[in-house]
Amino acid sequence: MQLSPNELERFHGLVAKRGPDDCWLWQGERNAQSYPRCKVGGKSRVATQVSWEIANGKPFPIGMLACHSCDNPPFVNPNHIWPGTHKDNCHDMIAKGRRTWGPERPTKCPQGHDLAATYSAGSATYRGCPECAQTATVFGPGAICRKCGHTRTDDYRECRRDGRNHYRCRICNHVASDRRKRAATVKLAA
Repeated sequence: MQLSPNELERFHGLVAKRGPDDCWLWQGERNAQSYPRCKVGGKSRVATQVSWEIANGKPFPIGMLACHSCDNPPFVNPNHIWPGTHKDNCHDMIAKGRRTWGPERPTKCPQGHDLAATYSAGSATYRGCPECAQTATVFGPGAICRKCGHTRTDDYRECRRDGRNHYRCRICNHVASDRRKRAATVKLAA
């Protein structure tokens, strides 16, 4: 996308430029993740991609991310930006030792069974163990409630916000309902 002279002037006015190899801080609007945003042709765009387009004279590749060699989102020096896939960006992050979340993925389940890639449940946060799944106790309708020992029924099944089903017996369901009603009454009285 070609920038008009006014847009180009406005863009450069929001960049704190230093030397050609230094980081250039974006001083305009940023999103919640601190990535720079700017208006081009009446549309909000990622300023790092616009900076790359200005320097290279061609549109930023569709579906690609603006990866940073300086690893700081609000910097827009086109010499520090390269188009890459999400996978490229993750490999770059790991190679630089910037992974900041969670432990490394386990290779064994808590019981010591091997969690090979073939056992993956298709989720980044969960890997099932087929050996444990075969011996697992099923807590479905007719099972015993862990809290009070009564039999649970399918009529009283509820869903958590995360979408997984869990079961409570009739008594535990009524106790929880009464507790919520009492808490609401106390809040209204206060």
